[in-house]
Amino acid sequence: MKKHFLLTLLLVFLCLPEYIRAMDEYALLQIGYTQGLSNSAVLSLYQDNHGFMWFGTYDGLNNYDGKTMNVYRTDMAVKKQLLNNVIYHVDGAENNCLWISTNTGINCFSVNKRCVVGSYEMFKDDFILYSNRKGNTWVMDKDDVYYYNVPLRNFVKVHKKDKVFNKELSFVDEKGYLWLFSSKDNSVYRCHVDDFSQENPNFSTIRTNIHQKRIEYTFYQNGILSFIDKDNDLFLFDIMRNTKVYIRNVEELVRKYGAIKGIISFYDDIVIAFIRNGLIKLDAASRYSESVIDRNIRIFSVYKDPVQDIIWVGTDGQGVMVYSKKHSLSTHLMFSHLQNKIIR
Repeated sequence: MKKHFLLTLLLVFLCLPEYIRAMDEYALLQIGYTQGLSNSAVLSLYQDNHGFMWFGTYDGLNNYDGKTMNVYRTDMAVKKQLLNNVIYHVDGAENNCLWISTNTGINCFSVNKRCVVGSYEMFKDDFILYSNRKGNTWVMDKDDVYYYNVPLRNFVKVHKKDKVFNKELSFVDEKGYLWLFSSKDNSVYRCHVDDFSQENPNFSTIRTNIHQKRIEYTFYQNGILSFIDKDNDLFLFDIMRNTKVYIRNVEELVRKYGAIKGIISFYDDIVIAFIRNGLIKLDAASRYSESVIDRNIRIFSVYKDPVQDIIWVGTDGQGVMVYSKKHSLSTHLMFSHLQNKIIR
């Protein structure tokens, strides 16, 4: 009788939908109005050098320290204010500051002073700012390429943008190189300024070859470039080690789930964020077969914590969703100061 019951229980488990078993692997935390989030539509996510999270929303800039939420909005009574309350991107800037991108320009926001310390209204609508954690910063608009000159405290035009480059694919690596991808062929270029802290640095453009086919999608975080080529093959490229790993073809996944917002290497698996269909996991142990983590979210932004094994997801209407593996919760601690008794 007992054996029969156990066999029945096993069969029931094996017949459960994949998403139930996949979701059971993860601990989920939701950050919303209850925690003080100013708006449930979260367009951008970023973790500063102190480990605090910053959320760009449709109604202001939010700072979350794990306990409290501080909200920063446009204030006409303040001389230096946010240009707009709709925050599309939050990126790292030099001198412990943040770049805040809105549809009316860019703000430089001081993390220490908790206020705007610079405004750049020369960029409107059709522009994207790229930056690394050191604050090496570039901007591309519809016509030109700019870099941020630290001593001049301004953006300097260095290159007439070739219209064949797709600025949606670009990113800045840890060395400060701006990567440009052709929308016509497999050409890839790296723009380089030898010293962002000089008034008149040398500028160069270097062609590089990382793939034989045209790249049509990129997602870059923490030194790893995830890209999909014209044949819908997914690869991971470690820029520092110059190594490339083939994952699988994702044509069927894109047809099934729609447009991709982000691709993250998580432990040995791959997590893909789909704009309209949530999070899907590709399981390395089963040749990257798919399983559902959570399909009940629409995704604006996705961010892998650079310190801890956590995935932060900015949603359209549900605030911020935080995912971590259940078996690793004990490692998700950050200490700025340790007691003297703690020796390990």
